[in-house]
Amino acid sequence: RSMRIIRLETSDEVVFEVDYDIIKCSETIRKALQDVGDEDDVGVLPVPKVSSRILEKVLIWATHHKDDVPVELEEDENMPKRTDDISYWDMNFLLVDSNTLVDLILAANYLSIQGLLDVTNKTVANMIKDKTTGELRQTFSLVNDFTPEEEEEEEEDQMHKDPCGK
Repeated sequence: RSMRIIRLETSDEVVFEVDYDIIKCSETIRKALQDVGDEDDVGVLPVPKVSSRILEKVLIWATHHKDDVPVELEEDENMPKRTDDISYWDMNFLLVDSNTLVDLILAANYLSIQGLLDVTNKTVANMIKDKTTGELRQTFSLVNDFTPEEEEEEEEDQMHKDPCGK
């Protein structure tokens, strides 16, 4: 079967021509294509919640992972989720600023790409592990809207917290 090209239009109106075998990891795109039937020319599929800058990164990730076995959701929801099983390639790929990382999470969620969603969420989990409220604000450029009293209370809570988070 010859290469099937899918055209995707981003929120900033850039059209990407993508090999179906690369973008098939997106459940959202697969469902949209099923809805229009198996026509050779489906026109342009809009992806209004994804910018061209982020779709470009998603496609780099999808190209690298195109031969991966689809991710199965973990059986036991009570088991703690691992965050130490990120591949070297993914770790390097995700060395981006926190805004880009959040945009990638939103794109992976919108496009329903489970593998990318898992690895971006694990990356954020690793970024926030063992950080104080102040360090988290700095990492994610968050504005402190606590009153001085609330701030003091938060610091006391942090000091009394069990290092295991219990």
